[in-house]
Amino acid sequence: MNDNKIKHKILEMLSHQNVISSLPAAENSDIGLDDEVILAKVKITAIKYELLKLSLLEEQEVGRHNPKYVLGLYATSKGVHSFNTRKYIIENQNVFKTKVKDIVQIVIPVLSLLITILVIVRNDVKTSKEIETLNHKIEAIQKENKTLLKKIK
Repeated sequence: MNDNKIKHKILEMLSHQNVISSLPAAENSDIGLDDEVILAKVKITAIKYELLKLSLLEEQEVGRHNPKYVLGLYATSKGVHSFNTRKYIIENQNVFKTKVKDIVQIVIPVLSLLITILVIVRNDVKTSKEIETLNHKIEAIQKENKTLLKKIK
């Protein structure tokens, strides 16, 4: 799973927790989730999680959550908006489109070159066969001419 999908999943969990915490009959009234809970759900290494968390903090889409002295995160209004507008999914699609575009820009000229070489080689073989056929016809005509010349003499 790439970084943008993981960020989206983190924002999804935190946005849901944000909404659940505001409901009157909520079991867990905390606005955020502990790092351990998030890490267990996204199933990535702690180092990668910390890097993604720093990125989300830098974008101010999440804030630090510290109930009962356990570190965690909560979704800010900007984070909820990013989740709802599928910011990181769209970003991921744009990255994919760019990679496909780059690959196509490389593959098409290479294929064009290969096709051109194939056509040239094919035409060369066809031309060689035509020349060989013409040589055989010329030889046949020359033999006929020699035969006719002998008859005339």
